[in-house]
Amino acid sequence: MRSLVLSSAVLLSARVAIAQTDYDFHINAGVDRFAYGVSIASAFVPPTTNNVPNTEFVSGEYSVIGFDDEFSHDTGVVGGLNRAAVRFTFTISEAPATVTQLEPLWKGGQSGTATGTVIEFWIWNWRTSVYDLVGSTTTTPPPDAIVTTTYTTTAADYINSATGQVILLVTNAADNNGILTNYVRVRVFAGGCSIDADCNDNDPCTVDTCNAGACQNNPVDCSAAGDQCNTASCDPAGPDGNCNILTPVADGTVCDDGVACTDAVCSAGSCVFSAHTGQVTVNVEVEGISNAVTRNVTFTITPCGGAVDTRVVPLSLDAAGLATAVLSNVDATADWLAAQEGHTLRRSAALTFTNCAATVDFTGASRLIAGDFQTTVIAQDNLVDITDFSILAARLNQPVDPVSELEADATANGMQGTEDFAAIQPNFFIVGDAANACPLFSSRGGRVERLDPTRVRVREMSRPSWRIAVEALGFAGAERADLTGDGYVDLADVRAFARLYGLRLDDQLAARISDYERTTKSRRSTRDRR
Repeated sequence: MRSLVLSSAVLLSARVAIAQTDYDFHINAGVDRFAYGVSIASAFVPPTTNNVPNTEFVSGEYSVIGFDDEFSHDTGVVGGLNRAAVRFTFTISEAPATVTQLEPLWKGGQSGTATGTVIEFWIWNWRTSVYDLVGSTTTTPPPDAIVTTTYTTTAADYINSATGQVILLVTNAADNNGILTNYVRVRVFAGGCSIDADCNDNDPCTVDTCNAGACQNNPVDCSAAGDQCNTASCDPAGPDGNCNILTPVADGTVCDDGVACTDAVCSAGSCVFSAHTGQVTVNVEVEGISNAVTRNVTFTITPCGGAVDTRVVPLSLDAAGLATAVLSNVDATADWLAAQEGHTLRRSAALTFTNCAATVDFTGASRLIAGDFQTTVIAQDNLVDITDFSILAARLNQPVDPVSELEADATANGMQGTEDFAAIQPNFFIVGDAANACPLFSSRGGRVERLDPTRVRVREMSRPSWRIAVEALGFAGAERADLTGDGYVDLADVRAFARLYGLRLDDQLAARISDYERTTKSRRSTRDRR
């Protein structure tokens, strides 16, 4: 009995319409569905490509496979190096994403004198580019065998996403045998939707949409709901589309704390400060240096109102006393930078950061001024005075490690000599800078750019700056600095030192000594009159 196989049935499943469509050869044969015969190479069963056999059926051949009836197509006996095969192609109209079920069906058997040979039914897998076996039979009609299967979750693998083509193949691996095809069909079930509500899966953690008749239930995107230190995700017990679950990222994950020139990391879900990233380049000139040497320079970084950062940095100074230091991980809110070497006064400069970087120049007129010496018992006092002369005079012509921060080798030649006196004598009674000048602004409302060392007259200085008892110096050999033998080291000893070693006094120092001598004479005269 003839029956119309093409049908369109509508099923309902959870508010989404499911349409059934059958594709066979009773219509559109040679238009959007084709059959080819009748043999393939015996070495390749199934073949590795989907385009053989490739001799298209003629209209009479199409007519016998268009209906499930008593008529069948016969390939005839194929032998030798070939085997019987029939290929069928169908172009379906449903988009692969909408197909919920695919059912290929072939009805027929073997022909020829051999019996018990295997007829295999194949379908081309577009994802893997190979034929997958649908099923097999050893039937010799009558009656016809029916070979079929159902694909659900993998249905789209068998539909070409660009063309909608489904390819079926029937093969007989036996020599001198053939294939009888009574009927072949592809049945397609496709789900359709018209509005997003049709796709509701009752899961609060999916976004349900209808796209071109196909439901899409994509996970809720919570990527924008978290923060640098917390990953957001959907709570299945929460409202639709929620991102209520926050999970801290791994501690130590880099984050931005919103503070310029700092590094920060995540800790227990919070972004916390890790390190400063400011950088200061400091050009340094140490006065008096005449030999390349490595010496420690102490840098003091001061944020007004913040914690002071003190660093001791070894600098490789050239024979002109020049070097460059790069200070990393500096607090970019710092306002002042001070520098001092073990034989110099302190210099200070205001810091101005641009893009987390600042540059300070302690060279030329802003160089580190020589003359503030120290020993194991005498600390630097940021003033070139009689104590510093005493340290040099007591150690004159004694060697010292030029790298050392101690004693009186201002020139870094490894010897404490008259050349060191020449280097420091212009600086007598110069006071170094303070470490900072907080608060930031001067009385005129402008930023103070640099503190300048101050020269003072002898009579304005405290007595220990220009006269000190030998025993008060506190180091062995201090008496060598008392050239006048009066138990004190004072400016008279400085003049005597210059005369002894044939040195010319700096004009300013000579003037100060004269001022000292006049002051001393005046005081002595006053005592005598009393």
